[in-house]
Parts: sequence; C-alpha cells; structure tokens
Amino acid sequence: ETGQVSTIAGTANQWMQNDATEGKALETNISTPWDIALNGTDLLIAMAGEHRIWSLDLPANQIKVLAGTTHEGLQDGDFENAWFAQSSAIVVSEVNPEITWVVDAETSALRKLADGKVTTAVGQGLFEFGHVDGLGSEALLQHPLGITELPNGNLVIADAYNQALRVYNPETNKLSTLVRDLSEPSDVVFLDGFLFVVEASANRVTKLPIAESELVSGDRYKTVRPASTLASGEIELEVVFVPPPGQKIDLRYGPATYLSVSSSPPELLLSGTGNSPELTRTITINPEITEGVIHVAAKGASCESDSEHAACHIHQQDWGIPVTISDTGDKELRLSLSGAK
Repeated sequence: ETGQVSTIAGTANQWMQNDATEGKALETNISTPWDIALNGTDLLIAMAGEHRIWSLDLPANQIKVLAGTTHEGLQDGDFENAWFAQSSAIVVSEVNPEITWVVDAETSALRKLADGKVTTAVGQGLFEFGHVDGLGSEALLQHPLGITELPNGNLVIADAYNQALRVYNPETNKLSTLVRDLSEPSDVVFLDGFLFVVEASANRVTKLPIAESELVSGDRYKTVRPASTLASGEIELEVVFVPPPGQKIDLRYGPATYLSVSSSPPELLLSGTGNSPELTRTITINPEITEGVIHVAAKGASCESDSEHAACHIHQQDWGIPVTISDTGDKELRLSLSGAK
C-alpha cells in the first residue's frame, strides 16, 4: 500500500557461534535465510547455511531457534537435538496445522516437524540420492529446493537435480513423480488448480496443471569418502583457515573463527566435542569403537580492507569424516577451510 520496504528481522551481520540464539528480532544476527512459512503469528524461517529452523514471533518482534544444532546431517530427534542439512524450503500444513514440512537439499530429504520432534519421511543421508519412487524408507530425491501443499494434504516437491516434480502422500507414506524433464525446478506453488514452477536453469516460471503421478525406478547413487585411519586415544584436530588473496581475518566483532565437533556414534569421541572459536582441538577416540564418523563444522570471517565499507565474507565448510580405528592409525587430523579463489 505504501511502497515502503522495511526489515523485520536480522542486523545484516551474519550469525556466528557466540551470537545469541534468541532475542529482539532487529537486534539478533541471523544467517542465510532461504524460505519462510507463516504458522499463526509466528514466521518460521529455514536457515539453509546453518542447518536450523528459526521462529519469529511477529507481534512481539522476538526471534529464536526452533530446531537444529548447526550440525549438518540427517539425524532425527527432539527439536534441540535434530540435525538438518541445508534446509531450503518450509511449509506449514493447512490440512494439519500441527505439522511443518521441510526439505533438506544436502541430504535430499523431506523432514517432518511435529510434537517437538523431527522425523524423516524421505531421505537416507548426506551421501545417498537418486530418482526412486515408492515407500518413504526406500524412495530417493536429489537436491530438492521447493515444496508446496495440495488441498488434499499431499506435498509437491521441486526435485531440482532430478529435473522433476515429485509428490509425497503422508497418509500412504509413498513418493511418486508428477512431472519430468523440467529445467532445475527450484520452487513450486499451488494456486487455483495449477502448479507454478520456477525453472532456474531455463530462466522462467512455468504454469502446469496437476498431472497424474507415475512411479519411477531410476538411478540410485551413493558417494563414499575414503575412511581416515586414526589411532585411539588423543588426536590433534586442526582446521587451517587461509583467507583469499587481498583479504585478512576479520577480528572487529570478536573471534573470527568457529569450530564444532561431534561424532556418530556419539560414543566414538570420549572428549573434544562441542563448540569453540579456536580451530585446533584435542579429541579423544574411544578404543572400544572400531569405526564411525567425525562431524566437523568450521567457519572463518575475512574482510577485503580496513576501510569502513569493506566487503566482508563468511567462509564455511562441513565435513563428515568416516574413520576406522587402528593401533597404527594417525594421531592427527588436518582439514583446510580455504577461502582462496
């Protein structure tokens, strides 16, 4: 009505590990919001880059983390313990308003938020993806980026890297394919009996009727990172951060780096888990565990110059490192968070 644009949340500074996770909306840093959904008077926000869901109380102008830990992965559980992986789209069900649906791009997953818990409807992990229809436990997506709900409660998913629209039926727990041969569909909205689809690679928005779904038994992929062999006991973990040429580490707002470490199973690490600003840490591996995955998330901030309006950048990377434990294994684990261009 007025033509005015105003900010309702965020400070323009990116959220870092030591920042508040709740507070006044215009005084709280947030990071990489990719999608929103209205839930009563709360605005739910999918924060893709930090793998969490936030909630903005619109009347009170208060914001807080609703679900997620910042760890990247496919882990179900209570809101505060669940892991997401580049949460890219979110929708609150109109058929059942107690349910919120989220698609995670990096785990090619459809997640369900209800009753304080996160569960996985479709998706098998960070390294498993494909185009397979069927029961949720067997079906596969490939980097989904959008979601919308149909009047009957079914969900249409923009399955970007499969070039397809998929439909998930919550009552039957089955996934099928609606439309194929799209050009990187990145979002989808249902309106007046039609699906409006963003085809990112074709630079267009396409209007489609609701099609009859089909079952597809396509390709199934699994990428595997070679396991690192580590010794049990104390291991020196180091993440090396190198700013791009012409930039330097940004210390204007406190620590410029952040490190988070956890493991699957949790018993793999006897000590050294948790968050800290330092990029070096001693972790202790349980000698009774023979294999597992060490999850490492790191961030670093750099700026291009000392001028007041210098461009600053956040460099972020997440690793899921398969490890096997051996008496002859390494005593150090070194990773590179490089900002070099």
